[in-house]
Amino acid sequence: MVPDRFSHILLGLVLSLAVSQTASAQIPPPPPDCQQGTAMASIRGPSHSGPVYNTGSLFWRDASSPQGFEDLEGRSQLLAASLWIAARFENTLSMAGSMLGPWEFWPGPLDENGLTVLDCQRYDRIYSIARADILAYERDGSITRDLADWPAWAGAPVADGDGDPDNYDLAGGDRPALLGDRMLWWVMNDRGGPHVVTDGSPLPVQVEVSAFTFNVPGVLGRSTFFKYRIKRFGLLPLTDARVGLFVYAGLGNVLDDYVGADTLAQMGYVYNADAFDEGGYGATPPAVGIGILRGAGLDLENPLSRPRAIAEHEMGSFIAFQSECDGAFPECNPYPFGRGPGYYNMMQGLRPWGEPIVVSSSGFGGPVTTPIMYTGTPPEFWSEGNVDGSGTAAPPGDRKMVVSTGSFTMVPGEIQEVVFAIVSSTGDDHLDSVRQLREDMSFVREQTALILTPSGPGRAEPDPVVPLALSGPWPNPANEEAWLDLSLPEPMETRVEVYDLLGRRVGVAANGLFEEGRHLIRIPTADLTPGVYGYRVKTGRFSASGAILIAR
Repeated sequence: MVPDRFSHILLGLVLSLAVSQTASAQIPPPPPDCQQGTAMASIRGPSHSGPVYNTGSLFWRDASSPQGFEDLEGRSQLLAASLWIAARFENTLSMAGSMLGPWEFWPGPLDENGLTVLDCQRYDRIYSIARADILAYERDGSITRDLADWPAWAGAPVADGDGDPDNYDLAGGDRPALLGDRMLWWVMNDRGGPHVVTDGSPLPVQVEVSAFTFNVPGVLGRSTFFKYRIKRFGLLPLTDARVGLFVYAGLGNVLDDYVGADTLAQMGYVYNADAFDEGGYGATPPAVGIGILRGAGLDLENPLSRPRAIAEHEMGSFIAFQSECDGAFPECNPYPFGRGPGYYNMMQGLRPWGEPIVVSSSGFGGPVTTPIMYTGTPPEFWSEGNVDGSGTAAPPGDRKMVVSTGSFTMVPGEIQEVVFAIVSSTGDDHLDSVRQLREDMSFVREQTALILTPSGPGRAEPDPVVPLALSGPWPNPANEEAWLDLSLPEPMETRVEVYDLLGRRVGVAANGLFEEGRHLIRIPTADLTPGVYGYRVKTGRFSASGAILIAR
């Protein structure tokens, strides 16, 4: 359950933030009937569920609404989350985002001029589609409301089956472009009203959201995915753009949480600070990660138009903090830096007041600044279990965090996609859960292409998600050789190929029938010129890919 103090925090936020005259003047008046979204739906997987809203918020709308991301036994994993988008034009910051409201996204798309549509209440709806719905229709013609009304006219993705990509004709063979086994879809924009929290102008952007889960055992069944498809309107490019997810943790007992980050798994995560959780998990609390499967920075409509830097593709920053009045901020005042500049600082990996995050330890030879906080393996340095290299532990508590990608230039008309994955993993104890989470999130990231491939028309069943395990390569960078660790659930035809950056195959490390079980696959690299290479693993219908750096 969400603590009662949430209502007091939210009330304090509403009372402490007034709509500035400047912000109001920069935003065109919304249509008379364009109100804050009221739609709510439940995102459900085999082991978890939580409410989502069409306001930019996840798992929390207000103290009177359904709230919290929980396992099937009702134990809390996350309390709240929300989408943040920000960018600059010269010295002006445009942003949409909030922690616990008031919200800064409204129902519906933007028109060709970047203005809110007149009938925005028509879009105050979250659509739900499941694989079972499509199979039932194909089997006996039974049809659900959302399958019949799938809003292709609003931008909902369609798998074309009738040869006309501009329509949605269910009888003609079109189907919703389903991700996972159950998907929710909605569209929203940041121009439907005043930005009370960030106190600034809209970007403006239209955001199409696909939230989905897989009905399979294993790590994918413990994962929830949120794909944000962002289209920027306007006349001029915005620079230093960032997209982030604010997360209010609350794992089990809200007051005994720690957080950390993993730059290899590209995630921030929350775990229990000690060996026993009083919030229902007992001696085996899980760790919950918020990973970035796809970062911003590439024009999806013209993918060759601009190169994408590695930092733009991945997690660019991670910052964590406690409740606003428990010492994390210089003054005890709810949301003292809660307007746009403070939020944007956190999206850059800075303290809300602009101070850099500093790692200070003898192991680093002096102060080092970083945009990603707590990257050590718990309980080693630099983690909350050992913040200074001398074994000093941070006091556990009520944790919030911001996981962001960027920066990049936001060009009018471009489409950006940012995909977040929420993964829950349980080990033998609270620290082993972190180890297991790192393996699980890495596995999920390796299957990004499969996860983001929608089911097409005429495919009653998707390509099966095979519960195999793949890790490596190591060492990376490599010199003479690198190794992949592959475990197969059954005998499979397996092929491992190596490619250069031009897509040319430069080697085949494995090809043939592999028995069930674990295999160490050697990738010879001695004859390769130093540089970056890609590898691709194919086993049955499963495929994964990654990169190897050759250095000498």
